[in-house]
Amino acid sequence: LARLIELYHKAVGNQSPKLVLVRGESGLGKSRLLMEFTSQLEIDEPTLNLLSARSLAETSRVPFFLWKSVWHNRFGLKDNDPPEAARTKFLRGIQALWEGQSGPVSATEVTHFVGGLTGVEWPDSPYLTAWQTDVEGQVKRAFELVRQLLCRLCATGPTVLLLDDLQW
Repeated sequence: LARLIELYHKAVGNQSPKLVLVRGESGLGKSRLLMEFTSQLEIDEPTLNLLSARSLAETSRVPFFLWKSVWHNRFGLKDNDPPEAARTKFLRGIQALWEGQSGPVSATEVTHFVGGLTGVEWPDSPYLTAWQTDVEGQVKRAFELVRQLLCRLCATGPTVLLLDDLQW
């Protein structure tokens, strides 16, 4: 725990990302360690952006499940949200990160691509329609937009992306 906190403070102090891999035998307490780490950060760092998700054996073949979990957790989406409510929550979450910052990409485009990647449907989206015949290009575009989304999030304060049980 002390080492994780030390690495976190080093990354924040240097304003540079760090990749930390916690590995060990099953049942060793890795998930518990990560839970304690995030609990401590949430107490000590009120401006922390914590993005977290956990893989499950039953979702190992679901495309982009971790990203779905990350963004749905971040924007407060529930599995039983009606489609319109899910779209509204997702759009508001993205717009909050785009607020006051201009750029070549609109919040709506990001919402449609990243939402579409994570199960939030956007029927008749002009952004997605343009890519209907190029699925590979659509996924590449979505990945680029996720990168931009993460950059905007990181600009708002210290950010931790925690992905647990990656073996699944």
